[in-house]
Amino acid sequence: MLFILFAGSIFAEVSFDYGGEVRTLIGWEDPGDGFLLEGEPAVWVVGDLSSHISLEARLRILSTLDRSFLFDLERGVVSVKLPQYPTLDSQFLFKGGRIVLSDFSGFILDHRLDGAYAQWEFPFTRIELGGGFTGWLPRETADIKLSLSDALDEDDEDVQYAPPRLVEVATLTVPALLFSQDIILSIVLQQDLRQNEPERPPARSDRVYTYYTGLGSTGYWARELYCSVFGYLEWGTVGQDTRLFSGIYGISAAWKPQGEQKGKGEFRLVSSSGDDRISSFYSSSEVKESNLFLPVSLQKTGIAFSPIVSNITFLEVRYGFSPLARVWTEAGMFFFFRTTGGPISESGLDTEDRADRFLGPELDLQTEWQIYSDLRIQAGLGLFIPASGRYGAFADHAPYSKGTLEVCVSF
Repeated sequence: MLFILFAGSIFAEVSFDYGGEVRTLIGWEDPGDGFLLEGEPAVWVVGDLSSHISLEARLRILSTLDRSFLFDLERGVVSVKLPQYPTLDSQFLFKGGRIVLSDFSGFILDHRLDGAYAQWEFPFTRIELGGGFTGWLPRETADIKLSLSDALDEDDEDVQYAPPRLVEVATLTVPALLFSQDIILSIVLQQDLRQNEPERPPARSDRVYTYYTGLGSTGYWARELYCSVFGYLEWGTVGQDTRLFSGIYGISAAWKPQGEQKGKGEFRLVSSSGDDRISSFYSSSEVKESNLFLPVSLQKTGIAFSPIVSNITFLEVRYGFSPLARVWTEAGMFFFFRTTGGPISESGLDTEDRADRFLGPELDLQTEWQIYSDLRIQAGLGLFIPASGRYGAFADHAPYSKGTLEVCVSF
């Protein structure tokens, strides 16, 4: 009887909301898949089981020209938020299930996984701990390419699941510590759980274990100028005989004026280390210590050209504004370089020329029109011009292009 009364008091405030959406995308990509056609119906539910416990789930069905139907539990999260304690002046948040876990920069890890996340927030600090497993996600939805085996899995229809990795993240944030900037310390750990598999390199020579330590700051330098700086050092191993020692750093400044109708501008510079002693992107085992930076998950950059940010330095300038009500338009310009004369994740480089670093520029245009609250149209166009000959590192200057038109209907 006491248990029934206790359970009734906990779930007395149960309430749920549900809905769905249908996303349709058409476009082209060259080089690549050519004509693009995607459909994605999805249903979602969110609810409060009590004043402290909530539930969120989203199930989608992905359909492309290459695959008819793929069922994916995109999100399934139970959240527990404990009330503020006056004596500690703190709050506690816990999330468990299929969650998105990321580091503060997004260039190490920004990926779904099955695991848990906890956050303790105090007046003078915030502590975050999270971790989970990636090997239960559908292969088609994964953005993990740490090893050659991972890359071979991408187009192998016999592989059903994402690369099996354990990932842990710990973050300490001290708000407004220096010049109104939040100071952030982060540690990311990644373990490779691959075993020997047919038609794959031996696990003992292809497993990749990585560990990252990062420091950064974020905050407003002026009323409308938001700045962030980050840097990470990476340690680890490739196989049994090769050590990793590499890094990445970045700086960005965003001009964010008040008001929805005003424009917003952003500048970003990111650089990751490479190694010009290795012959191909996944051959770090050729040397005793590799300086090629390897992130856990991919970070998208350009629409047409988006290499793994390894041995890559890029400069991005972006400006967006609202020309009409409910319409947002952005233009972005990228300049891509390779940090050293070594390989990058994309093919097409001039193998005889390791002196040139410039890869080429890219121009991106994006528009979003929220016609109604339940109808949205997005369009994107990207054009990348490879720099070749005496001007750059590519062997051919044939352009990369990608254009998409996406319609999303909610109900």
